[in-house]
This record gives sequence, C-alpha cells and structure tokens, in this order.
Amino acid sequence: MASMIPGARFVALEGQNHLLLEDEPAWPRFLEEVRGFLAS
Repeated sequence: MASMIPGARFVALEGQNHLLLEDEPAWPRFLEEVRGFLAS
C-alpha cells in the first residue's frame, strides 16, 4: 500500500513494541519524518 503513495519511503524506527509510544527513543524521529513528508 505504501508503494502507491508518491514520495513515500521506508524508515526503520527502533523500539521495543509494535506500536510506537511517545516515551520511546524513536518518537522524535517519527515526528520528524511525518512532518517532513507532510511538508513536501
């Protein structure tokens, strides 16, 4: 499904859970990537 979104790319985020929680180290990176994607 993601391959059909123009400009989408895979970004591996490290974490302990299947769901990303805001207290995990990858949270800031997730926000950065989402904001960058939405701004482009």
